[in-house]
Amino acid sequence: MHPRNEIAAGLSLRVRLDPLRVELARPMFDVLADERIYEFISERPPKSVEHLEARYEILATRLSPDATCRWLNWCVFSIKDRRYVGYVQATVPVQGDSAEIAYVFSPLFWGQGFAFNAVAVMLSMLARDYGCKHFIAHTEMTNLRSVSLLRRLGFIRESAAGDPYSEQCFSLTILSAEP
Repeated sequence: MHPRNEIAAGLSLRVRLDPLRVELARPMFDVLADERIYEFISERPPKSVEHLEARYEILATRLSPDATCRWLNWCVFSIKDRRYVGYVQATVPVQGDSAEIAYVFSPLFWGQGFAFNAVAVMLSMLARDYGCKHFIAHTEMTNLRSVSLLRRLGFIRESAAGDPYSEQCFSLTILSAEP
C-alpha cells in the first residue's frame, strides 16, 4: 500500500509527531543513549541531558542560521507504549519544493512499523504544509533496515557512483493528482 493510502487508512494513529522542543530532551535522552543507533550514522549518543537540551535549543528555532532552510524536527511518540521512540527530521529550503529527510529510532522499537508510520506522516505533512514534492534520503547500503524502509515508502535508489556499498541517495517524487 502506498504511504499516502496508509495515512488515509488511519495507520498514523500509532504515532504522534511532536515538534521538537527543549523540554523533550529529557525523554529523548534515553531513546538516543543506545549505541546501536550509531552504527550507520556519524553522530554519537548525547553526553548528557544538558548537552541534548543545548542542541534542541538550536534546532527548535526551525530555521538555519542563514535563514535559507527550515529545520523541521519531530519527536515520535508511540501512542500505545506512551513513550518517545525516535525522531524524524527534514531540511526544507525556504525557496523550493524539496526536502532532505532523516530518521532515528530506538532499537527497542526497530521492526515494529514505527519508522514507516512516522516517516509516512512526515512526508504527508511536508507535502501538505510546505509544498514539498521531491524528497531525498541518504543511507548506507549495508543498513538493510533503512534501505527496506525507504523502498517500502516508495523511494527509488539513485544511480550508484563508485562503491555499491557506500552511502547511497534515495529519492521520491509525489506526483500531484491535479492535471
